[in-house]
Amino acid sequence: MLGSFIEDMKKPQAYFKDQPAKGIVTYAFEVPDYFPQHKFYKKMGFKQIQPDDPFYLFFPLEEEFVYKPKISRAQFKALPEDKNKALLFLDPSCPFSYYFAKEMERLIKEIEKDVEVVFIDVFKQKDEVKKRGGIVPFCVTNKVPIKTFFTNTKGFLDEVAKAFQKR
Repeated sequence: MLGSFIEDMKKPQAYFKDQPAKGIVTYAFEVPDYFPQHKFYKKMGFKQIQPDDPFYLFFPLEEEFVYKPKISRAQFKALPEDKNKALLFLDPSCPFSYYFAKEMERLIKEIEKDVEVVFIDVFKQKDEVKKRGGIVPFCVTNKVPIKTFFTNTKGFLDEVAKAFQKR
């Protein structure tokens, strides 16, 4: 299926002004007990975008194409009003985004049951994203970006607890 998608993207597309795509970008996340997505994508020829993030990948469709994001998740800027809150950033282009956010909320409440959880739609609330640096992590608790995806429950809970200074 991925091979077929790659071949389709090499053809002119109306949504690219009748040009083929230059590359494909994805964010692969780990699901415990399953083959890691990022390893699958790398086997298929995807390349890592940033040295410190093995899950942020691209596939060059044009020879010599290298994807360079204008800004990175590392440029996230917490705001004073983010203190003692959990911010969950929703990407409506992902059909699982809301489910992921609700699962993160459930886990965060295990650590800090009374925390205010704020859902931010990255398309509808662009100003909230922009004032935090442009590209945001999936989850921020107590001004700290959480790097571990919620499917790694222990790692996610440990990071959240550390952000709230519970462990």
